[in-house]
Amino acid sequence: MNAHEANHLLMELADDLEAGRMVKEDILPEANRLFQFLQSEKKTAESKTKMMIVMQGGLVTGVFADKAIEGLEVLVADYDVEGSSLPLQKDPYGEDIVLESLAVGHTGSYAEEMLQLEVQDLEQ
Repeated sequence: MNAHEANHLLMELADDLEAGRMVKEDILPEANRLFQFLQSEKKTAESKTKMMIVMQGGLVTGVFADKAIEGLEVLVADYDVEGSSLPLQKDPYGEDIVLESLAVGHTGSYAEEMLQLEVQDLEQ
């Protein structure tokens, strides 16, 4: 079942219920498929991890995730190396970089509130 089929079945069920008709027995297997589809969609949504990288003045100042991610390491490669006291490394093209590791935060009210934000379309 795909999202279009699920929507069609939901509309059919809603029409029957609104009209006071009993749900037809032949639709029960389809309703079960709909339930299975919605359960799988819920699991997919729950398994996603949302991350946010915070920048201020061109510098990465924080990395947040909506849940702890075991084994995740966040590296920031900075090409603005002039005046840096950190050791310089070379990227794959031979350019100088400063490489830093950042901790990922996932608790606290700031992180929770920031992760509730959604990207707005340009048309809005």
